[in-house]
Amino acid sequence: SYIGTQTLGDFIVECAAATTIKVNFEDASLIVYYRNDRWYKSQIIEMMPQIDFSFHASPEKIKNFLIDCFDKRSGSPLTFNNENWIKMDGRRSDIILTSQTLNDFAMPSFKKKI
Repeated sequence: SYIGTQTLGDFIVECAAATTIKVNFEDASLIVYYRNDRWYKSQIIEMMPQIDFSFHASPEKIKNFLIDCFDKRSGSPLTFNNENWIKMDGRRSDIILTSQTLNDFAMPSFKKKI
C-alpha cells in the first residue's frame, strides 16, 4: 500500500483502510510505503500491528517507488533491494493500494455510516 497524503486525518484514514482490507484475507501481509514528510507518520505506522513491513522515503530524498518493482516475471527490470522486501517477496503482491484508492471518493460502493 502506498500512503501518500500529508494531513494527519487523511493519513490515519488511509492506514486504517489498508489494515481493514488486510484483515479480511487469510494469510495476508501488508507492506506500506509512505513519504516520511511529517513528524507523526512513523509513529502512526508503529501503532498499527497489522502492518507487517513498512518503508519510507526521507523528506530530503523523496524518490519514486517504481511500479516495475512489482513485476512478477523472472528477470524483472527493477527490484527494491531491502531484506524484508525480498523475504516477504513484495514484488509478488496481489493487490496494490494507493492513496487514490484508499478513500471514500474513489470507493463509492463502500457506503458511509452516518
